[in-house]
Formats: sequence, structure tokens, C-alpha cells
Amino acid sequence: MLRDVLTYNLKVVFCGTAKGKKSAQSGFYYAHKRNKFYSILFEAGFTSDKLTPEQCYQINNYKIGLTDLVHKESGNDKEINKSTLC
Repeated sequence: MLRDVLTYNLKVVFCGTAKGKKSAQSGFYYAHKRNKFYSILFEAGFTSDKLTPEQCYQINNYKIGLTDLVHKESGNDKEINKSTLC
């Protein structure tokens, strides 16, 4: 299970549905090699450095938080049991 990356006074929190399988295995948010999350954050000016998934727990330094709606399951959205969303 990935822990939330939240603290006080954040400017933005990105909330996913559930962690992907690669993220669940590695313990890092947006860990799949084809995921462009950190590149997009950098290109959009949210971060001054291009972070890697292994640096996800440092993202609060940029006043950004990460969390998911579902904490006990992983996979694509279509694989998530709808009852875990409530």
C-alpha cells in the first residue's frame, strides 16, 4: 500500500483512483516507465526539477500532494471494485 504524500499548506493535491500495479509493486506513485506524470509536472512548471517515481515522497517540497481514492486495491480503473470507492 502506498502512503499518502500529504502535509499542510499544499497548493495542489493530485488524487488518483487507485495505484497502478507497478506502483503497488515498487512503493512509488506513478512508477510505470511509460507514465509521464513527473515529466508533465516539470514541463507545466509545478516542479523546478524533473522528479522520478523514487522521489515521490519529496514532492511536498513543491507544495504538491499525492493520494488515491482506493487504498486497498491496485490496477486499472476498470479493475477496481466499485464498492471500494464508497
